[in-house]
Amino acid sequence: MRLKYTLSCFILFAFIPVGCGPKKLPPSRPSPQPASAQQVQAIRDAYYRAYPDSRVGVVIATRKPDRLVAVGEVSGADFREGETVTFIDSQQRVLTTGAIVRVLPDSVHVAYDRPTGGGRDPGVGDIMVKLPFGASTL
Repeated sequence: MRLKYTLSCFILFAFIPVGCGPKKLPPSRPSPQPASAQQVQAIRDAYYRAYPDSRVGVVIATRKPDRLVAVGEVSGADFREGETVTFIDSQQRVLTTGAIVRVLPDSVHVAYDRPTGGGRDPGVGDIMVKLPFGASTL
């Protein structure tokens, strides 16, 4: 009886680490139409003219299972955790919104909301816009 119990415990503990290891996530997928550098600059200029306090960045990585994205081409000093941002595609169509969850010196991490109305998740090359209170996308 004691041998059977010991053997059962050994087998059980031998398989526990297999299921608890970190899962390898698939690589970030690009947007269907990533914005070119010229498109990003044109969008950045248009928002700056309309709303000087706006900030525009580009999605550089995604973690779709967690609905998280990393956004680059921004200064972390311009953002605060909890701020709401909007994601648009290269044609300036709104994809979804999100909230900043981490601020780094040259990027931010954003938890985005589930897209509604048949929209899609933000992908690498899509654009994030931080607008001043009360402003709307162009």
